Amino acid sequence: MSQSHRVIFQTYEDSSPDTVIKEDLIIYSKITLPTNCSDFTMGIKTQLSVVHQIQSNVLNEKLALPAENQERDCPDSNCTGTLVKCGCHGPL
Repeated sequence: MSQSHRVIFQTYEDSSPDTVIKEDLIIYSKITLPTNCSDFTMGIKTQLSVVHQIQSNVLNEKLALPAENQERDCPDSNCTGTLVKCGCHGPL
């Protein structure tokens, strides 16, 4: 019987943890019989890669938050336009 393992990064809403919004496979590997002492671990390069990929996923999720929460409508109640960046207005 052959065995494998995997580490998966998932993003989900707190109110619905069973519904996965985004999923990323961090590492996948077969489990083999160790032949020496170093075979009992993942190895430092693999460990660093796992931490790097997890940190990148967390950073990407956090960077997406300001874009989602950004107001697109004009705060003036008389205006029906949307907000856009068009440079600097007023005296410099």
